[in-house]
Amino acid sequence: MTTQLYRKADRADEVADLNLKDADPAAIIAATYDAWDGMLDDYLSRPEKLEDNNVILENKEDWFYDKARGLLTPYREKLRGVLTENELRHVADRRRCLAGLYISALLNETDISMLSLGPSPAIYNLLGWRLKPGKTLEIRGVCKAGYVAPRAEGGVVILRKRSSATEVGHMAEGGTFLLYNKLPPNAFAEGGLFVLADRGIVLCDEDTARRRDVIYGIESELHALDGMDVKLRSLYDKILAAGEAPDIPRVEKLARKIRKNLMKRKIA
Repeated sequence: MTTQLYRKADRADEVADLNLKDADPAAIIAATYDAWDGMLDDYLSRPEKLEDNNVILENKEDWFYDKARGLLTPYREKLRGVLTENELRHVADRRRCLAGLYISALLNETDISMLSLGPSPAIYNLLGWRLKPGKTLEIRGVCKAGYVAPRAEGGVVILRKRSSATEVGHMAEGGTFLLYNKLPPNAFAEGGLFVLADRGIVLCDEDTARRRDVIYGIESELHALDGMDVKLRSLYDKILAAGEAPDIPRVEKLARKIRKNLMKRKIA
């Protein structure tokens, strides 16, 4: 059955053959993931198919993500609200290191506004791949993740105290990252606001990325707590409090204010 699904769904204009028009969200997630998983099995077992599709190995993540997007887009309006680990049990059963790409497309390419992952035996990798503006990824409880929000374009990423990850924000171009655990921002982030609980704030841009190419250290860009003025410290405390709720609209509003504050410092 899976073979038939992924062969029909190999092109975006054929995903209707999955016949999920009247399916509920759980059934849509299960069927589209099975179809996507089948495609991966087929292509990864036959590298020549990747070559036929002009897929360079370094870009395979984008290619696999695009396949998931093609499967999920027709059901955008049927997939909405907040998604948790409970709705991903079928996906977690695969324990595949690339499953995070499917989950990322599920968040980015549908009307789902937030992915909140709590305690789970699964270790997801590449969660929040190219996270889009207006989307929220939360890792909470005893939940392990690999690379979180690599190449993020925007959105909000929240890592709770007991969560763990290998890296966060690798090559990010934007977004707001609230890190309540001890994980530092990725040293090669080219954009994004990183708010580090009990430590301070890092605002990444092309200039700081170029400097870190030389000195290789994110801490050198840190606006530490003991160096903040009253206004910046107030914004820092407020955004962490908003993230605890979480109140995402308030987080985004405060993030804009913090960016503005730090940019004024930079110009001065």
